[in-house]
Amino acid sequence: MPRASQKLNGGGMCNCGSTNYIKRVFRSGIIVLLQTAQLVVVFVVGWLYIIRGTTRKKGKTLTKEEVSNPLKKVSSLLGGIGEYVAAVLAYIVALTGGAQTPYPQTISVLTALATCLALWFLRWPHIAKKAELFVLPKNQNQPPVNVWSQWLAPFTARTGYAMPHQRRRVEGGVLLAISIAAVVFSGTKSPVVYNELSWIRCSGAKGQPFKILVARFTLSAAEQTSLESQLTSALERSLGDTTICYYRKSAEFRDEALQLGEKYEAALVIWGSMDPKILRINIEPTGWDPLFQVVNIPESEVMEFRAESLDNVVPFLGQFILSEILYMRGETNQARLALNEYLSGLDSQSKSTINSENLAEAYFFLGTLFDTGISDSPDEKQALNAYSTAIQLNPRLVSALVNRGQVYFNRGEYDKAIPDLKAAVALSPDNPELYHFLGMLYLFDGQFQEARQAYQTVQSRASADQRNQFIGELGGLADTYPSLKGQVDEIILMLR
Repeated sequence: MPRASQKLNGGGMCNCGSTNYIKRVFRSGIIVLLQTAQLVVVFVVGWLYIIRGTTRKKGKTLTKEEVSNPLKKVSSLLGGIGEYVAAVLAYIVALTGGAQTPYPQTISVLTALATCLALWFLRWPHIAKKAELFVLPKNQNQPPVNVWSQWLAPFTARTGYAMPHQRRRVEGGVLLAISIAAVVFSGTKSPVVYNELSWIRCSGAKGQPFKILVARFTLSAAEQTSLESQLTSALERSLGDTTICYYRKSAEFRDEALQLGEKYEAALVIWGSMDPKILRINIEPTGWDPLFQVVNIPESEVMEFRAESLDNVVPFLGQFILSEILYMRGETNQARLALNEYLSGLDSQSKSTINSENLAEAYFFLGTLFDTGISDSPDEKQALNAYSTAIQLNPRLVSALVNRGQVYFNRGEYDKAIPDLKAAVALSPDNPELYHFLGMLYLFDGQFQEARQAYQTVQSRASADQRNQFIGELGGLADTYPSLKGQVDEIILMLR
């Protein structure tokens, strides 16, 4: 597909990416603090409500009538275990998705540890409270005891404490079990927490040969978008056997995106920028070209979407990327089937919001999947239809013009291939490879004067290495088609 070798949001250097990144980190920190505060509030409110709502008041005992009342008994029991009920509420809010933050597992781990500490802090004074008759006067010397014995005393001593011995042991066992559970839970979640807090977060199938890296989009405005998260989630659902990684820092240049892909061994890097009106996205392969092109066309285009049409962006990009990954894995037939079904099912409203240039890119990719140079079971008719649709949607798509011209050339329809190459040359007049291809078409069509004119342009615009390459290809052409040898030798002499 066309490459983006320039900065996505155009113009000169800009430090808006780093500035907005700092702002996003600050916002994420605020979100985490607010969600943590929410859990604390749930805990405290639940505790206070249960404690204050009971009929068991401090310094008072229940009457015989209250003791015989089942509701009063339940109320009295809740008055003693209110902290545990509040802790359960906090756990439910955190562990069932009640805390919607960029770091859900981190919040869950913090909630487990904080709740465990809070329970110890709130219940220990009750467990270790001495009975009034066993409180020694302040001036009486007390025998020294070590910390460990002092801590175990409430659970081993049968008398001397306000709380019954059996209750103390039960609560101690409960607190110990909760502590062990919190530590084990935190330990099992530590890799996920590290993943959430690190620069890159990966999910999906681990150890797979194909990895997709989604870099945070550069925001040239103060607005925040969750499009990367939506796209990552969509890819996870569609590509369950592929590792999907989200990188929390923006990539502003193609070289930077490629370096990220190589660093994290990703086969595909998705990067882009967004302002209040336009979203620009580039899908950048690393180390290979996923789209068959007859000649090298150094274009610097990206997919652009209107900001108000983002609802259709994720399904379109998800399907486009899914087809590319299927092709990368050698599943060409499945790739073209999936992409063809998606494009055929688009209604007119979706097509208008996706943008004709982006649809042209998709149809161009579909054409390559049917092309002789890609597919194990090529279909020239389907390839021509896809290329023609791409050109109809975007007449300036040079790669589609060239590839359709190649299909016509393979079919011997030089009269149809030449107009496509002439249109491509008009759109990219500095590309000597296009003139070389056009000159070869003129030779096969018997238009020798036009062929010489095309190669005169090649001679003036191609580098020495390119001219040597073209001379070698023309020599092979003369050997294969002896009838063209005289004309070809004349052109080779001119190129030298």
